[in-house]
Amino acid sequence: MLFVISYGFKSRLGILALALSAGTLLSQFATRDITQFLEYNGIELASPPMESVVSAVLIVVPSFLLLRAGARYHKRLPRIVGSVLFALLAICLLLDSLQAGLVIEGNGKVVYNLIMTYKAFAICGVIIYALLDLILIKKPSAAKADAKH
Repeated sequence: MLFVISYGFKSRLGILALALSAGTLLSQFATRDITQFLEYNGIELASPPMESVVSAVLIVVPSFLLLRAGARYHKRLPRIVGSVLFALLAICLLLDSLQAGLVIEGNGKVVYNLIMTYKAFAICGVIIYALLDLILIKKPSAAKADAKH
């Protein structure tokens, strides 16, 4: 689903990956307080735990808010690569939040263990690629910008 959303909006990986990273920080700092606030006001979940849901929402909301902001991919291959890496980063960052509400068995357990084993490498690699994606964005040349006016 994350791949489809990213691919559909054509958003570059750089802005979305940094938004996921910001969401992870928000989640680490605010999940407990927001969960307590919601439960104090009578909003409760049995399964998945409220804290897992709040954490997941805090992680993904910044990237969803920025889907329409910033540069876009214009070619298919970079768009596919960016979308796959966005989905991979989101999964890696969401696994800690969602594992309390997940029951994983069989092949899913094998994939889960594989992701957990290489999660740190995947996160670092995707963030480095995202930073390069931001740095290497081609800005319109002055001649093209003047021609538009």
